[in-house]
This record gives sequence, C-alpha cells and structure tokens, in this order.
Amino acid sequence: MSSRAGRVVFRKGQLVQVANSPWDYTFKSLRKLLWYWSTPYRVRERIWHSYKLETLQGVPIDGLHSARRLRAFVPKKGSALEAEQRGIEAGWDALDVAEGTAEQAAVERERAEDVGGGLE
Repeated sequence: MSSRAGRVVFRKGQLVQVANSPWDYTFKSLRKLLWYWSTPYRVRERIWHSYKLETLQGVPIDGLHSARRLRAFVPKKGSALEAEQRGIEAGWDALDVAEGTAEQAAVERERAEDVGGGLE
C-alpha cells in the first residue's frame, strides 16, 4: 500500500508479467544476462493479494504469484494479442455495467425495505 504504485489489483483475463526477483540480491554476473520480466501471462484467479496465472494458451501455471511481483503487460499496437485483449476488456465493460445495475437494484430494494419498515 505504501509503494509508489499504491494498491494494485489485476482483473481476470488481464495480461501480466512476473518479476524474476530471486536474482535481486545477488552479485553473480549471470544476473545481467537473464530477463527480469517473464513472457506475458493471463490472470486466472485472484486470491487476496496473490494471483493464479495461466499461459496465453490457457495452461495453468503452478503456484500463487504475489501482486508485488506482477506488472501489467501492454501488447504492441496492431498485434493479434492486442486485438484479443481488447475483446476481453470489452467483456469487462459489459460486466461492470451488469454489476452496477445489480448493485443499484440492491440499494433500491434496501431503501424500499427501510421505508416500508418505518411505516408500521
């Protein structure tokens, strides 16, 4: 929470990369040759501050990955991956609208119950 980025939350289906953090505290020369960030993965599930990931082909990755070791991946403009990701994000917009409508209906129902209960 006190990091520069603040609270980071990824959504199901979002593209992320995993940091190769075991090499952070070593002086080995090999560290300079290894990639720090992994290839892109998709978020499969969120569990508190950790995530289960899967490859772009849908194969689950073992273990949980802390949000501190993840960053969002932005595909190149015009690539097939960008088009696929745009389709997934369009589904988020529809889900947000549905969740907002359901939440609004629940609030209205609670208000109606409060008003109805006060008249007795």
